[in-house]
Amino acid sequence: MSLLALVAAAAFGHTGIPQSLSVNLRSGADSELLVSTTFGAVYSKDRGASWNVICEEAIGYGTGQRPAWWLSPSGAKFAGSFKGLFVNRTDGCFWEGVPDFEATGCSDIQAAGSTVLATSGKFGVENLIQRSTDDGKTWTASPEKSTTLFYSTLRIAPSNPNRVYVAAWWFEPVNSSLLLRSDDNGQTFARKDLSATLPAAGAFYVLGVHPSKPDVVFASVNKDTEPKAAWLLRSTDSGDSFTPVVTTTEIFSAVAFGPDPSIVYAASGNRLYRSTDEGLTFTPLAAPKRNACVTTRGNDVFSCGLQELDGWAVGQGDGGDFSRLLRWSNIAGPPSCPAGSLVKSLCEPLWPVVKATFPPEADAGIPDAGPAIDGGVDPLPTPKGCGCATFFDGPLLIASILFLRSLRQRW
Repeated sequence: MSLLALVAAAAFGHTGIPQSLSVNLRSGADSELLVSTTFGAVYSKDRGASWNVICEEAIGYGTGQRPAWWLSPSGAKFAGSFKGLFVNRTDGCFWEGVPDFEATGCSDIQAAGSTVLATSGKFGVENLIQRSTDDGKTWTASPEKSTTLFYSTLRIAPSNPNRVYVAAWWFEPVNSSLLLRSDDNGQTFARKDLSATLPAAGAFYVLGVHPSKPDVVFASVNKDTEPKAAWLLRSTDSGDSFTPVVTTTEIFSAVAFGPDPSIVYAASGNRLYRSTDEGLTFTPLAAPKRNACVTTRGNDVFSCGLQELDGWAVGQGDGGDFSRLLRWSNIAGPPSCPAGSLVKSLCEPLWPVVKATFPPEADAGIPDAGPAIDGGVDPLPTPKGCGCATFFDGPLLIASILFLRSLRQRW
């Protein structure tokens, strides 16, 4: 496919509702933030004072995905999806696929100290749990492998890096949910089949481990048959058993802890919940109104939101009252990259089409956060896709035609 055809095809895929998906932080670099969105990675090197975007096509993980991100203390950026694991070790301009994940893809990636662990959950392949001790340059597969399990997510206990939890599930002949536990830093795992003890057997995810109690772990399970339901689960015995603490119809996507570990946040679809008793009970917060995610650092809480309702795409707060940290108009566009990079050849011509999908600016009375200070089911219907109805509406159609004409003139 020619470059013109590739960009034109990508343009038609960038016409859905723009959404933030997750907020990712780099350990030891408080000024850096990376927001995963439905059109690529939006990142700031100055605590949110300025933002640039790298389109999905330049990274390689595919369109319409919810990639798993990890930002290494070394400065490397990793993004995983069913298409593979992709890494950039310099300035964001040049990305490459990690060969060890070409066949399996990468469903999650986490690190503790010098150890990086990654899982895969792709249909029709032998899925793996892989381990690296050199910042993701080389990988070794653990003995835990399966052609009949999706390894969905993993979490490492902050207070004991030897303790690693991995969630796994499968759907044939019946739904099954398993938790894998390692006590040797991810070199080997023991399985625990939880299918008969959970509220439902189905898609299973591990979401968080208590900062100082490695035996306290949070997970979620989803029931896809009607009536659909999702549960946030809490265990105090290293995952041998779980107790439901929140029931909803929206998939839980994240758990994060405050500086006082009795404060726990959980994001599910369109709601953000907070607990003040170590996760025994949770209360829904007023914000965001839709499209929740959650990440914490010190006293700061970062959440995704829906700009049209919340006044921000990413908010920053200290427990429920959010100021706007990122609005779509804050994005300056792709970074300046040299010729020969996909950021230069793909992201720059795509940027006008992406920008045309942003909602009109409206002051919702939400104060700006200023620079960031250290201290499940897709939440919207059809967040990505062909976007045909939107694409052929008035101003965007005109902008797209002009854009494609400019491409023909350029190449």
